[in-house]
Amino acid sequence: MKTVYHYTCLAHLPRILEMGFLKTTESNVSIERENAGPKVVWLTTDAECKHGHGIGNNATYAAGRAQGIQVTPEMMEQWDKTRVRFTVRLPNNHVHKWVEWSQKFQMD
Repeated sequence: MKTVYHYTCLAHLPRILEMGFLKTTESNVSIERENAGPKVVWLTTDAECKHGHGIGNNATYAAGRAQGIQVTPEMMEQWDKTRVRFTVRLPNNHVHKWVEWSQKFQMD
C-alpha cells in the first residue's frame, strides 16, 4: 500500500464532503483538445506540499490575474489548493509516477 495526498482548496471542500469521494478530473494530456486523456485524481507523495506543485497562493494569484480578475486576500484564502489535504492509501499498482505516466500518454 502507498500513502499519497490530494490537496484542494477550502472552496472545494464542502462539495467533496457532500459527495464522499474525490472526483476525477481532466488530466490535460493535450492542449489541443479537451478530455484527451484519462480522468485522474491528482495525488502526490509530498506530505507537506514542500514543492508547491503549482497549487499554492502564487498559482492562485497568477491564474486570477491571467483572467483579468482583481485577486483579493479572501479569494486567496478560499482558492489556495494547499489549504486542505486528504490522505489516501492505495494499492501500489494504482499509483503511477508522473514521468512514466506522462510518457505513456505522450505528454510534452
